[in-house]
Amino acid sequence: MEAQHLLDAFPVPTHDLDVSSPARAWRQSSATAQLAVEAVQSRRAALAAEDGSDYRADPERLHAEAAYLAARAAQLHREHDALGRFAVPVTVPDGLPDDLADMAAGLAQRRLSEAFGSPGRARQVLDGRIAYLQQQPAQGQRQEDTSAEIALLEAVRRTLQAHPAGPAHMILDEGAIARRVQQAMSARAPEPSWLVPPAHERQRRTAAPSHAFGPEPGPPGLRP
Repeated sequence: MEAQHLLDAFPVPTHDLDVSSPARAWRQSSATAQLAVEAVQSRRAALAAEDGSDYRADPERLHAEAAYLAARAAQLHREHDALGRFAVPVTVPDGLPDDLADMAAGLAQRRLSEAFGSPGRARQVLDGRIAYLQQQPAQGQRQEDTSAEIALLEAVRRTLQAHPAGPAHMILDEGAIARRVQQAMSARAPEPSWLVPPAHERQRRTAAPSHAFGPEPGPPGLRP
C-alpha cells in the first residue's frame, strides 16, 4: 500500500507504449524507423526534464507538446507494426480453425488501414520512400544500411501486391462508409405510437357513431 501511495503521489511523465514484436523487428531492421522513434524519445525526455517554472509559465505549450508526442508515438507504432507484419508475415499457430486464420489475416489488413488508410495508400507511401532513399540516403546512414532498408521496403511492397486485399469487412472503404452514413441520415424514423394523432384522424374518431366502438360496459348480468 505504501509503495502504491508513493506511485500515486508522484505521477511519472507520459511514457512510450508497449511495442509489439512486429514493430520491434521493423525498428531493428530500419534505420529510418529507429531515427523517428529516437527523435520522439529524445523530445519526450527533454520535456520531462524541464523544471517546474517552464510549465507554470506556459501550461498550454506543455499540453500541446505532450499531446503531439503521444500522437506521434502512437502513429509510429501503428505504422511500424503494420510494416513489420507485412515484411515478415506472422504465421498463425497450427490447428486453428480456418475462420480464425482468416480473422488473423483480416486483422493484419485492418492494421494496415489504421496506419495508412488503405492498401493503395500504403503502396504509394512505400513507392515514395523507396524512390527517396534511392536518390538520397537517410541522414547519418551508411550506404549498405540504405540498401538493406530499400530491400525491406520492397519486400513489404511485394507482399501487398501478392495480397492486395483481405476480407471485405476488414477493409476501410471510405465510399461504402459515406453511403451508409448518408442512408442513415436520410432515413425517416418511424413515429412513436404514443404521439397525438393528426387533426383529420381526431375529427374522424369524434364523428364516428358510438356503436362503432362497441357497447358501453355495464354491471354484470344487466342488458339495456
